[in-house]
Amino acid sequence: YPGTGLGDAYQEKFFLCDFRGDAAISGIRSFRFAADGATFRLADSDRFLWSVLATDVDFGPDGAMYLTDWIEGWSGVNRGRVIRVTSEEDKELSNQVQTLLAEKSAEWRVGQLRKFLEHKDRRIRQKAQFELASREAIRPLRKVIAESDSVLAKLHATWAFGQIARVGSKPQRRTTSTKALTELTSHASPIIRKAALEGLEETGLPQVPSTLITALADQDAAVRAAAAMAMSRYPQARATTKLIEILKQNNDRDAVLRHAAIMALA
Repeated sequence: YPGTGLGDAYQEKFFLCDFRGDAAISGIRSFRFAADGATFRLADSDRFLWSVLATDVDFGPDGAMYLTDWIEGWSGVNRGRVIRVTSEEDKELSNQVQTLLAEKSAEWRVGQLRKFLEHKDRRIRQKAQFELASREAIRPLRKVIAESDSVLAKLHATWAFGQIARVGSKPQRRTTSTKALTELTSHASPIIRKAALEGLEETGLPQVPSTLITALADQDAAVRAAAAMAMSRYPQARATTKLIEILKQNNDRDAVLRHAAIMALA
């Protein structure tokens, strides 16, 4: 769910086509995850729209959900339908999103881009993120990290730093963005710390910063796992003891954390 179109009841929900060959027992499921150590657990699962043999589902720029209906059977009956599902709850906001999605982000001012990183709709946030990254707008991104009250805005800014660090046009910009990611590994939010570590993993650094080794002792399991996965790209013998300690303390309880530590040791 992109965040607008169906109302707040579906925030952070996923939608899944449950195709079983028989329309009577098929449809669209909605479900939500909750954090669970280094991974997630299923928090709830509902039948959002049932008795339809849906093969695909997505959200349009108009805020509506669109799904394709196979009608019946596994072989098909040589006909099908496209079903549109709408809600009146987010009508005004959906109209705004549709307008923004049609606009060229290159024409948006920096102030607008910073504001759009806080937008309710993920597609608008991502569009602003990619534009700021393409402009290599380091100062505005730092401003978002320092001043925004939105964790989502900070998360998109962190991802933008990762983009610049990987493919920035100037070595200085790439170095500055890498430094910003390194600083964010000690951010108050574990969501931001994890994203910063994942960004560092993908930068192609000539050597691992010591901050990765420090992050192996983070209080949050997801952050420790991200640090270990980054260590698998930049192996350091001095991290071995900490990685073995992670495996001992985990005691096979968290498969994702175990896998990350093993990848680093390997």
